Amino acid sequence: MDLNLLVALDALLEENSVAAAADRLNLTPPAMSRTPARIRRATGDDILVRAGRTMVPTPRALELREETRDLVRRATAVLTPVRRLDLARLNRHFSVRGHDALLAALAAPLIARVGATAPNIRLSLLAESVDQPHLTRGQVDLEIGAIVTRRLPLELPPTPVVVIWHHRHDSDPAHAWLRGEVRSVLREVTDGAGRPATGPGHRGGSA
Repeated sequence: MDLNLLVALDALLEENSVAAAADRLNLTPPAMSRTPARIRRATGDDILVRAGRTMVPTPRALELREETRDLVRRATAVLTPVRRLDLARLNRHFSVRGHDALLAALAAPLIARVGATAPNIRLSLLAESVDQPHLTRGQVDLEIGAIVTRRLPLELPPTPVVVIWHHRHDSDPAHAWLRGEVRSVLREVTDGAGRPATGPGHRGGSA
């Protein structure tokens, strides 16, 4: 099934004219003129029939009009980027993994901060273990860790704290919001002592 026929059918049922439907879809009238025949073959109905100098919808077309319009509207919404994140209505579950000491410091302020703006968000804070949930497989949304470096003569520089996520989440507005919230809380609990670092195959950012 060619789903483009739904868009064409919606335009035809709205305009009751092949020429007007072509103009609405930015097509030439000759290109649009072949579409009604394809729709007739797909639906088994004439959809639009000539009455004098105009076209009128068949009873079957009238039955399909609202359903077709709704399907096209929903398909358009699926293929339209999210422009604005509605935190008050956002209903998601996120898993954040890190060292138990770091999570102990992070838990209360992060849960309070997230809950204040996105009350339907559910957070799971997972301590590191031998049987690790997998970041790449989507079992964990964010991983927080520390990278310890040593230089000679031996110094104890600030330990960078990093936030790591899989690149599948790069264009996810809700995940980007959570990363920002985690960074903000990390700055509070670490006095802003983080430095940028990344892991291969993942995205990373400093606290």
